[in-house]
Amino acid sequence: MRYVTTIEDKTFVIEIKEGEIIVDGQAHAVDMRRIEPLSLYSLLIDNLSHETFIEEREGKYCVVLQGKLYTVQVQEERAWQQTVPPLTPLVAGGEISIKSPLPGLVLEVLVTAGQAVRAGEALLVLESMKMRTDLSSPYDGVVQEVHVAAHDQVTQGRTLVTIST
Repeated sequence: MRYVTTIEDKTFVIEIKEGEIIVDGQAHAVDMRRIEPLSLYSLLIDNLSHETFIEEREGKYCVVLQGKLYTVQVQEERAWQQTVPPLTPLVAGGEISIKSPLPGLVLEVLVTAGQAVRAGEALLVLESMKMRTDLSSPYDGVVQEVHVAAHDQVTQGRTLVTIST
């Protein structure tokens, strides 16, 4: 599973595998054990031992490592991608294609062709690996075409909905 982690205004892409963590493409051997009943952990990274305190507060994590307090925010990569604005500005009167961020099953289509939508409004619900993902319109516009129906299997990158602005 891949995550986007923000620590002190720096963002890292992290992939967690058994016995290994990959941070921005660099692999590290890891082992982590909780010291019950506290929020204290014994952490072994590349054969270096660390003791760390981790506590969740208001959707973020407070981590004390080597005497310094860090505020850490963790999001699944797919969820994070939906919060990032597009890199290229949208041309007024243009069309955008909403594409599937992952392979999955269309559970529900919430819009129809010709329907006006607002930025942030849910367009459809996708399920992948037993997780529901609501895909929303990034802009105000009008649905030009719906390319899928409920119960369709889709591949990553497939166009699901076309919206004109």
